[in-house]
Amino acid sequence: MKILHTADWHLGVTLGTVTDRSQEQRNSLQQIADYLQTHRVEVMIVAGDLFHHQRRQQQESIKLIKEIFLPFLKQGGHIVAVTGNHDNASYCQGLRSMMDMVTEGVGRFHLAPQPETVTIGQVQFVLMPYPLVNLYLTETEMNYETNLERRQLINQGYRQKLDSLASTLNPNQPKILVGHLHDSRIGGVYGYRMNQEDEISITVNALEQNWNYVAYGHIHEAQAIAGHQSMRYAGSVIRIDAGERNQQKSAVLLEIEPDGQINYLEELPITCPPIYHIEINADDLDYDVLRQRYPEADQALVQYKLNYDSNRHNLYQINRQLEKVFPRCYDRQTIDLQQSRQLESFEEEIDFDNVRQTVQEYLMTQLMTDSNLAEVLQVADQLITEVVEQGDTV
Repeated sequence: MKILHTADWHLGVTLGTVTDRSQEQRNSLQQIADYLQTHRVEVMIVAGDLFHHQRRQQQESIKLIKEIFLPFLKQGGHIVAVTGNHDNASYCQGLRSMMDMVTEGVGRFHLAPQPETVTIGQVQFVLMPYPLVNLYLTETEMNYETNLERRQLINQGYRQKLDSLASTLNPNQPKILVGHLHDSRIGGVYGYRMNQEDEISITVNALEQNWNYVAYGHIHEAQAIAGHQSMRYAGSVIRIDAGERNQQKSAVLLEIEPDGQINYLEELPITCPPIYHIEINADDLDYDVLRQRYPEADQALVQYKLNYDSNRHNLYQINRQLEKVFPRCYDRQTIDLQQSRQLESFEEEIDFDNVRQTVQEYLMTQLMTDSNLAEVLQVADQLITEVVEQGDTV
């Protein structure tokens, strides 16, 4: 059986002022659909985060999935997917129901908002959505008191549920685990916009035994886990933000034999727009040179920092022209060098030797009738003395 492993589509995601990335996402998904056709794939895995919380765009995202992948399903292909932490369970259930209706009898869209198993041909899939409290804890366990206790209970509940589902499988047929989680062995790299306190890390060492392949989502950089080539993150299909600008996006193609052996495994590249961070000096600005230097300027997601002089440059006109060169600019920063020079000049005019006297005169004026004036002056004098002795600039 040929399988294509993808994850983290994040349909509907935005970046800064670029609120519509649908064409970018369409291009990546179309490349995946082309791989399905070219390599005669039988099952596509989507290991979570199909969507990105943007409810106003999820209807369009569902239409996009149907448009691009319905031909694959009608040809008898299967899509096996789990929900991630960014997915909306109700929308995913609606997508599953819709796909079941339009592909009845020829192929199925297996989208699991809850832990379950599915068998396609001889291959058994265990589908484990992102470890949420309502999926893996009992009602009694939900009375946890600390975040640490919550994470420990979910970790325990996840493993118990996985063991329970795995015990129902035929040991003589191939087994594939599909999940959306943070593997504890990849260190301090966490899911998109998550930190250590929020993340649920699962100890995979206890889970990987007897799995012929483990297909994960959640971490956006494609990688094998702890050197195990048959245990992988597929990575996201577009560069979600600037933190991913140096990552090559891809999908994983593999072929599994009836005895569970992996015949071959290959990362298939996904081409997507670059993300640029650019610093521009108005004095050196040449729009034609920028276009030559950045040949994908019309498609790239760009953040630029512009240094200009308000006495000599028209900021409005410069930004207008830069928007024509970089129509998908998602963030910009402008630095007025004239104001910076004025501030530096002002700081040079300050006589820091007289700071002590200035502070004392100010306090005496403000607290002239205050009975605590003497004490305040003493404290201020001590603070100034400490700073001077430390060698700091007052």
